[in-house]
Amino acid sequence: MVYPGARLRRPVRLVVRLTRATFFSFAMTLAVFAVWALYELPRPVTPGPYAFNVLSKLLAFATVLTFFLPPRVLSKTPKQEKEMVIKNDKT
Repeated sequence: MVYPGARLRRPVRLVVRLTRATFFSFAMTLAVFAVWALYELPRPVTPGPYAFNVLSKLLAFATVLTFFLPPRVLSKTPKQEKEMVIKNDKT
């Protein structure tokens, strides 16, 4: 069923950006897991595995945060920013 005011709303777009920071943080997460796997992934009871566990969780959180970082705006003039907004509205 289509509501009368449904056409007036703009659709919400969730944009996930894959940036260089995303790939680096994901690679670091995999590296931590690889080093942890050399020790046969023991339970995090002793300080070593506990540190790997905490570090892997922090890197995973950082990876997810980089998905939603806003794009960097390089110093542009107001006219260039206005043109950029117009181009983005067309797509």
